[in-house]
Amino acid sequence: MGLRRNIVANYLGAGWNALMNVAFISAYIHHLGPAGYGLIGVFTLLLGLMALLDLGMAPMVSRELARLGAIEPGGSAARLLLRGAELVAVVLGVVVAVTMIVASPWLASHWLDTRGLRQEEVIFALRIMALLVGLRILENVYRSALIGLQRQVVLNAVLAASGTLRNGGAFVVVAWIAPEIRAFFLWQLATGAATVVAFAMAVHISLRTNMRPGRFSLAPLRATWRFAVGTMVVASLSIILGNLDKILLTRLLPLNAFGYYALAVVVAQAPLGLITPIAQAFYPRFIQLHAADDERLSSLYHSATQGVAILIGTATAFLVLLGRPVLQLWLHDPMTVDRVVGLVAVLAVGSMFNGIMTLPYFLQLAAGWTALTIRVNLLAVCLVAPALALLVPTYGAMAAAWIWLCLNAGYVLVAVPLMHRRLLRGELARWYVHDVIPPVLAATVVGATWRWLPLPLPAGILGWALLTLEGVVMLVVAGLATPVLRHRLGQWRTRGTP
Repeated sequence: MGLRRNIVANYLGAGWNALMNVAFISAYIHHLGPAGYGLIGVFTLLLGLMALLDLGMAPMVSRELARLGAIEPGGSAARLLLRGAELVAVVLGVVVAVTMIVASPWLASHWLDTRGLRQEEVIFALRIMALLVGLRILENVYRSALIGLQRQVVLNAVLAASGTLRNGGAFVVVAWIAPEIRAFFLWQLATGAATVVAFAMAVHISLRTNMRPGRFSLAPLRATWRFAVGTMVVASLSIILGNLDKILLTRLLPLNAFGYYALAVVVAQAPLGLITPIAQAFYPRFIQLHAADDERLSSLYHSATQGVAILIGTATAFLVLLGRPVLQLWLHDPMTVDRVVGLVAVLAVGSMFNGIMTLPYFLQLAAGWTALTIRVNLLAVCLVAPALALLVPTYGAMAAAWIWLCLNAGYVLVAVPLMHRRLLRGELARWYVHDVIPPVLAATVVGATWRWLPLPLPAGILGWALLTLEGVVMLVVAGLATPVLRHRLGQWRTRGTP
């Protein structure tokens, strides 16, 4: 259950899944067309909206299993909590799936612009999406359970296997068996069901339970209802804010045009995958240190924040400054590159601010404090919704991208100072000046310098090698700009001195 082992496992799992998620995008666009990929973007949107429906169970399960693990490892309270969460998730999944299946014809005819696809294809795909969303509600409970139990090696092994089957298998299906959207989603359903079974087995083995129905009680859920409701409200508002642009664009744009925006979102938000491994590993430790009122929480929080800033600052500077050559080498389609490169740059900066907010948010969850995020998100909804309604019809996808950037910049400038008035008081300046700004600024300066050098970009593997070298240099310089890495290097140098 070591922190380093969990971080390494999280990075290996997240890295592999990120590779699987992006490796076949150009093939999907080629075989299914921009409209087909737009429908895949709708599926991604529905998965993003799904957390509106889980009643805050996933974060509650993670927090409570981490807390119970410190008090009574492997005890009956954890098993009882899991039983209740499973039943609620199954009921919710069935209700959500049935509702979406019934609504699919209306969505296909009245909401989506289905030019480029037959309407019956769209209805069929929406109904399969409904089943997948229902399965994902239960899957997220099991994922959160493994995070809380600090079984993150197992979590990432299942995720890596699932990602490989889901994406690699879908590529085989659409490239060589049936190049149509129905086949793509049927394969997603098969792998989604297998993933839920694998996660269920992993969680029950970790808790040393069997898969047969056992004693059931809602008492553990009732005992944590305040936190669950708080996280549900936070998640609901965050999801609304994060997906309002896509919801509006699915209504205003044809599926092929929405497909370009969905592609830009995938690329721009890829750096967020670098943050999840750190957050998943540190969150249970935050909970335990806060519960014990341990002073080590401060140093752990700042060290983790600097690691996040190094990674996401470098990745964002790389995408903003070198995004066009990356997209050219990857997509081999100048028209698609021209359509998405500007969106990628703006969305990537917004995603960087969003990623930087991850650890402050997890610190609030560790303290069981959700009120601040609820208030900030309510204010943001009141500002963002009118802005999208006013600007997107006139300026299109780029307006949505800029609103995403401003929203997340507001979190960093407003929510973090408010948080530090209660948690880790007096450490706000350290967070900005030592943890966040130096690595982001260093990576940006190096990337900007490299961009303006008159270096031609070779094609093929040599081009990827040059871009990789540029990224590594940016990452190293960003790391050297942080106090935590310089301190570690000083320790290693001291140990190596005879």
